[in-house]
Amino acid sequence: MEEYENGNGVVGEVGLADVELRVAVEGVSELLPTTWGTQQRSEQVGAVQVTIIGDESKTPLITIHDIGMDAISCFKTFLNHCVKSEADCPQLFHTCQYHIEMPGHHRNAQRLPDSSAWMDLNELADSVHRVVDHFKLLNVFMLGVGAGCEIVARYALSHKNLVRCLILISPSFCEASYYEQYSFRFGAGYKWLGNSELPPAAKALFEERWFGDNRSEIESSETIGRSKRLMSLLSAELDSLQPDNVLRYAYANAMRSAVSHRLVELAGTSILLILGKNSWMHDEAISAFEEPNEPRVLAKSVSRVIISHSGALPHMEHPDQVANAIRLFFQGHSIVS
Repeated sequence: MEEYENGNGVVGEVGLADVELRVAVEGVSELLPTTWGTQQRSEQVGAVQVTIIGDESKTPLITIHDIGMDAISCFKTFLNHCVKSEADCPQLFHTCQYHIEMPGHHRNAQRLPDSSAWMDLNELADSVHRVVDHFKLLNVFMLGVGAGCEIVARYALSHKNLVRCLILISPSFCEASYYEQYSFRFGAGYKWLGNSELPPAAKALFEERWFGDNRSEIESSETIGRSKRLMSLLSAELDSLQPDNVLRYAYANAMRSAVSHRLVELAGTSILLILGKNSWMHDEAISAFEEPNEPRVLAKSVSRVIISHSGALPHMEHPDQVANAIRLFFQGHSIVS
């Protein structure tokens, strides 16, 4: 298992301001950043909405966002950086991106009906397969963040023949802790449903998840103003999502079972693991890839990048470092600019 420890290099602004989006748009209400002349469109596939960016003849890259987010709030900051600093990861724009929104998470989505089934991570992985089948995708790259990694892993374990590589940002792969289960299962299942907006207690849980041990540092230190602004941005983005739908996805993640014991089955799949050093997922993710009975077999497939001074969203807190890691990973798989 390769490991890279990134240090305290000066990092530029995370790109919270919008860049000029020079794109041809077909049926999409809000845009994700991309480069000049690149087409962007949205399409409903079963229970999920998919935003497609780029030439569909290129290598497919599927992304799945974390709980408390949609694709825009999860990936916009990172893509902003890559657009403005294209040299950091030019290979990203030599893929066709398929950003999958969990049910009811796209902008202006209506509240899911009470009669609809509660989300389950295995069923959400089945929804991903409907997308892959709908667009006839092969040799897929998959990028997940947080709970998105849980869905990516479940999909890859069931469809290894279709998956080429995984990029996992802040996965857990362990069963939800009692604290997580109580907080999200009780809150989402009973306490908070039906509100017109997420209560402060729910938003605090998301902030704690994303920034982990960084949170008190963010609140007290002016030197980390960038992350403080990021926290404010994500709080505002949460307000733009349908609250009950957000809680349903959070509930599904809190109900997850462990898949860490099955990761050895992915020994033939190349994996890039990206973790914030201060993330609460850090130790769980490291253990998940070291626990199998044949760790050396799995280790050959995994490259690990640890981002210092970062919580669970290193691609937003330090997009330059994450872009560089993905660039090297893409180069190793013959995606060149």
